[in-house]
Amino acid sequence: MVMTEKSQRTGRSLGLLLGLLALVLMFLPVGHATAKQPLHGVHDYVFVNEFDPARGLVLVWEGTVSGDIEGCTQWWAAAPPAVTGQASHYDLRWEIWDSCETDATLLLAGSESGSTTVRHLKNSNWRTNGVVEEAAPEFEEWIGRRSHMSGNFEWVFIDGVPVPSHGDGIFRLN
Repeated sequence: MVMTEKSQRTGRSLGLLLGLLALVLMFLPVGHATAKQPLHGVHDYVFVNEFDPARGLVLVWEGTVSGDIEGCTQWWAAAPPAVTGQASHYDLRWEIWDSCETDATLLLAGSESGSTTVRHLKNSNWRTNGVVEEAAPEFEEWIGRRSHMSGNFEWVFIDGVPVPSHGDGIFRLN
């Protein structure tokens, strides 16, 4: 079969059109995918430093959280921080509860690693990064997402010994 010049042009045009269509289809979104906005909040907390024998952990800080989520926030540690100079490094479990009452419901929880910089016992800063590991049904979409928290705290002297007192900070889940 001999192709005429006209049929060759038509074939090339059809091939070009099919190639462009395939390229356009490759970049069309699948379904209704949208980017999830971060979950933000602020914390106000006090130093607790109480060992819970049932959990085998120390409740280091406890306070309130507000913003995109409201409730009670807690940080738990299994071991004291490793201190190098003015910095300490630690691993924590963080939890956000719907209230600070004993019958509260856990909303979100995860693990983090972080560091604190102690600046001559004045307004020390901390920063942690981790991952969401547990969530109530209304927050299940956050499991596996990254957590980022930071803040500061003040010191008080009790019998001449410096002790962390209270602070505030922010958090973001991505």
